[in-house]
Amino acid sequence: MKNSAQIVCRVCGNRSNKYLFTKKNYQFFECCRCRLVFVPFSPEKGFFDKLYSKSYFADENAGGYGDYAVEKEAVEQAALKRVRKLNALRAGSRKLLEIGCAFGYFLGKAKDCFDVSGVELSDYAAKYAREQLGLNVIKGSIEEASFAESSFDVVVMWDVIEHIPSPVLALKEINRVLRSGGLLALSTPDISSLISRIQGKSWRLYDPPYHLNYFSRKTICKLLESTGFRILKIEHCWEYHSMQYLCHALCLYYNNIVCRSIKKIIERTIFRNLMIPVTCLDIVTVYALKESEV
Repeated sequence: MKNSAQIVCRVCGNRSNKYLFTKKNYQFFECCRCRLVFVPFSPEKGFFDKLYSKSYFADENAGGYGDYAVEKEAVEQAALKRVRKLNALRAGSRKLLEIGCAFGYFLGKAKDCFDVSGVELSDYAAKYAREQLGLNVIKGSIEEASFAESSFDVVVMWDVIEHIPSPVLALKEINRVLRSGGLLALSTPDISSLISRIQGKSWRLYDPPYHLNYFSRKTICKLLESTGFRILKIEHCWEYHSMQYLCHALCLYYNNIVCRSIKKIIERTIFRNLMIPVTCLDIVTVYALKESEV
């Protein structure tokens, strides 16, 4: 076990952290000051290129999506609802940036209302977004993209901040590239949810090395407020997924003969592409306005 005295909370910098458990050979700690739960893992250069390679999006046996292309319709259905929400909260906005845009399915719908750009760590996904959907997507992190100050009216990152090894730096950069009063929208797993507390370390969203940060409503709000944002609204959201993906996810997180059998049956039927709205009330969406410079 790592010496907790040598571990630094990646949100508040505190060195007093409590060991919680180990999963997939990764140790989980809770900061004794800000209560962030995190995996103290510092990826080496090139790590994310391998982690989010083609297999993450297209390999049934890898730990990612199985076949992300199958999720296009589901992502687009969710995108339409999200775009309506963004317009309602920030009417008149023109320029939108998505961080962690994957294949660009959200941006493909958002471009009907916004001038869109994207940033994506995966070279494979960024290339797909550019070549297949004709989107302006930069390969890399938000810090590496080096956008001009006050470039955007809206920044979104759907299920991304939990993946980022330096969330404070990312949010400070988002603050910099947002115009005054600009809108930030993000979604992330909620460790204060009922299902997380019931399942403990078996919770499906405790998923290193993909997920490195685990926020509660309180900790995500504290982080946003400390980086110059004012919280507008927090809500649980419904997501759309294909039956094929849901079966893949069940096998990924709860690998047993029952799940595998259901998956094989569904894949052979017309129901594999059926879109299902689902929620376990363990993912929150947060909307916040840029209130001050940091």
